[in-house]
Amino acid sequence: MPEAVSSIAFEIDPRQEKRLVAAHRKAVAALKAADVGFLEGGLYRMEDEGAYFDLWRWESAGAAEAVTALRVTLAPVKAYVSLIENEPLYMEGVSIDQG
Repeated sequence: MPEAVSSIAFEIDPRQEKRLVAAHRKAVAALKAADVGFLEGGLYRMEDEGAYFDLWRWESAGAAEAVTALRVTLAPVKAYVSLIENEPLYMEGVSIDQG
């Protein structure tokens, strides 16, 4: 079964970046502890001020789909997502080649 990714592109007030990073770390730790097929998460600051991109790697597409429910049921993930100010762009995909 191929690895999968889910991503979210969003904006927040740049003054909230430290809070965002702390919430991201807690969400990642909670997902790992939940044993739902989560492998890792990476948070990236984009060139536009206040724009961020978060990429999460999963063991499978099924595991990535589970994050939808976890956004509202797992408290640290819910807290992390609540920091997003605009309508986020969510994307999901499966690996077809890695190098």
